[in-house]
Order: sequence, then C-alpha cells, then structure tokens
Amino acid sequence: MQRLWLCIMLLPTTAFAEVCDKERPLWDGTPTTAWSEAIILLTSPSQIILLAATMLAIWYGWRIACFILALIWVAFIPMMLTRDLDDMTWEASREGCIGSPILFMGLCGAISVLSFYAAMRRPKTKKDTTCSKD
Repeated sequence: MQRLWLCIMLLPTTAFAEVCDKERPLWDGTPTTAWSEAIILLTSPSQIILLAATMLAIWYGWRIACFILALIWVAFIPMMLTRDLDDMTWEASREGCIGSPILFMGLCGAISVLSFYAAMRRPKTKKDTTCSKD
C-alpha cells in the first residue's frame, strides 16, 4: 500500500511538472474549458485592438480595411492549430491549465467571414426622398 501511495505521489502534477507556472502563472488549479480558453485568448491586448479595428472598419464601411482585417483573423486559425506542437504547451494542456482553442478558432472564422462580407457588399447609396408625380 505504501508503494502504491509513493507511485501516486511521483506522478506528474502541477506541483511537480511546473509547466503551468510557466505557461499560465495566475492559474488557480481548476481545469480550463474551451469557453475560458476563448475568453483568455480574446482578452489579450492585441486581440482587443484587432476586434476594435474590425468593428470600426465594418461600422464606417472601409472595404480595404475590412478585407485586410479578415485576412489577419484567418491567420489566427493555423497559428492555433500549430500551437499544440510544442511539448510545453502539450504538457500544459494535459495538466489542465490550457484548454482547447477550438472555440477561439471558430470565433476567428466567424469574425473573418463577417469582415469578408462587409468588404464585398455594395456601398449604400442615398435614395431620392423627394416626392415626384410621374
């Protein structure tokens, strides 16, 4: 029984592996879900600036800016796919401090489709509001 307990104590955990201390220093020990991983990835300063720029480009109808921002959003999808190739990231996801980036990649895809749509739509034209009798 003591040998079994000793073997259990030697299994890699967050205290022994210390991968999560390097990847997510403020991790509290609860397993990270896809929702919390998406929130963590979307609240980084670069993502907030990119999201604000996308909203401004769509709001003001800047077609070239919408197209460029859509390409930037699409570029995040392969970046997230190749993120798990690193041994340290794989160990951190196995320990639970890094969740699946699938939801974040879906949001990036949805934002890029919205930006592509905004870039390809026709600009609004003012309609004649005068009353004319023909």
